[in-house]
Amino acid sequence: MRVGMALGAARGLEYLHKAAAARILHRDIKSIDILLDDRFRARITVLGMANCLMNDGVTNCSSSPARMLGTFGYFAPEYAIVGKASLKSGVFSFGVVVLELITDRQPVHMKGGGGGADESVVMWSTSRLRDNRLVVAELPDLALKGVFPLEEMQIMAHLARSACSGTLRLGPP
Repeated sequence: MRVGMALGAARGLEYLHKAAAARILHRDIKSIDILLDDRFRARITVLGMANCLMNDGVTNCSSSPARMLGTFGYFAPEYAIVGKASLKSGVFSFGVVVLELITDRQPVHMKGGGGGADESVVMWSTSRLRDNRLVVAELPDLALKGVFPLEEMQIMAHLARSACSGTLRLGPP
């Protein structure tokens, strides 16, 4: 089911980025923006922060805010540093959603051990995503109790790693 949810969300993001009559940059894709129907098919919603794009992927709306908008934990690093959203920003946020599906962790959560510091699921998972053994041993949601198709978990991890590193491309070039 989780793989299907990720695929549905990826198709929705691909549609917004490539196929919509006015291409759309969502800017704030997060798990609560992905609705599921009665068959658990995913649909992306809440386009309140979306912008229309020109052919080169640059925001087309003149009313673009001067300050950065979005939800902490889903920001792409370049968006957080420079304050300019791009198609890659939406793909990064999608990668965070995939990590949520894999791990059942919030985008930003409290570190264990009583340290009290916040930790990004992206930072927590980075080293684990580089090692196929750790992908299946340490990333999966504990509620799965180790019962999941190994190949599907590795594919989901690859998807999350590619999205969060900026190398994922949705659809044909």
